Amino acid sequence: MIFWPEFLLPVFSEETLPCQQVAVRIKPQENADEVRSEFAFLQAAAKGQWLKVTLLDKDFKPLGSGWIRWEKENQILVTFSLFS
Repeated sequence: MIFWPEFLLPVFSEETLPCQQVAVRIKPQENADEVRSEFAFLQAAAKGQWLKVTLLDKDFKPLGSGWIRWEKENQILVTFSLFS
């Protein structure tokens, strides 16, 4: 068995659910400022209740990094793509 935090780390990209507003933040805190860069994909780089993500453009080139909260109150806030 593999738990969600371990599963999300190696997948190609994480994506926000259409019904959830998940902000990319500059620090792993609810009150941290949002990252203002435009991006196409999120790729996980670290795990925990928050995922450190690399922001990628449509050509998969890194644009920067940020943090997203993937779980809150036992609800998953992101989905994933094994291939993109």
